[in-house]
Amino acid sequence: MPCAVYGLPKDHKEGHLKCRPIHPATDTPATKLSKSLAYSLTQLLDKVPAHLRNCDDFLRFLDNIKGQNIHGFCSLDVSNLYGSIPLDDMDNKTPSMYKVARQFFSNHKAECDLSSLRDDDFESLVRLCLTSDVVLIDNKPYTQNNGLAMGNNLAPSLAIIYMNQLDIQLRHQFGNNVMLKRYIDDIFLVWTSADINSDNILSVANSLNTALSFTIEMPVDDRLPFLETFVTLNRTNNSFTTQLYTKPIHSGCILHWDSHGPTSAKRAILTEKQEEPYPGPQTNPQLNYLLNK
Repeated sequence: MPCAVYGLPKDHKEGHLKCRPIHPATDTPATKLSKSLAYSLTQLLDKVPAHLRNCDDFLRFLDNIKGQNIHGFCSLDVSNLYGSIPLDDMDNKTPSMYKVARQFFSNHKAECDLSSLRDDDFESLVRLCLTSDVVLIDNKPYTQNNGLAMGNNLAPSLAIIYMNQLDIQLRHQFGNNVMLKRYIDDIFLVWTSADINSDNILSVANSLNTALSFTIEMPVDDRLPFLETFVTLNRTNNSFTTQLYTKPIHSGCILHWDSHGPTSAKRAILTEKQEEPYPGPQTNPQLNYLLNK
């Protein structure tokens, strides 16, 4: 069935409607198929070397590079990643989502539960998932012709896989002088050569793919927010320290309990918040009830 689009408020967005459009694909013709494919692709995301599953992965990365001769660090972000990923080839350096996903699946399918699925059939199923959704805007039906719909079950895994090629190209351009990790489209990058600076990093990143545009954030006084951490570089011993970071515009609302999604994920969010160093669910009887629901 067609689903109504809603907006997730984003104060930094340009235009009259400062929000991110969400298509809650909870009851579309391909919902069950996209959920099944997403489950299978998730099994292969450890084949994306730069992929961060969570903040713990990021903290381990920082610990592993302790003591290296760090000259600088920054974060890169793709402007409107989901909406910019092309479904058709644009040029030699900008392949389609289908081509990238097919190649990734072909290389690694032996390690997931779809090992016997032909590459052609996999691509056809992905196409079906991305093109069969219908959304309602002012009670008029629309289909998405390009990009990934935020709300489609497959979109996060496909975005991670598409960005993998850019991770590889960035590392190839700078060799062993660059180390990076990425959460969807947020890249934390560290360099260990005096010949590298933020300008050439941004220039190289924006030369890799015609469809994607990167922005860069540099540390202030060797401090930079990334994910849920505030990262500080201690230059005396070339190590990073972290502390909890919450965006100034954070509303305190993460996910509605009655939203479409696995109960296990909702409980995981509450459990994580219990462990954070500020008053969380443990002080709220209602949240304790939800944890045990």
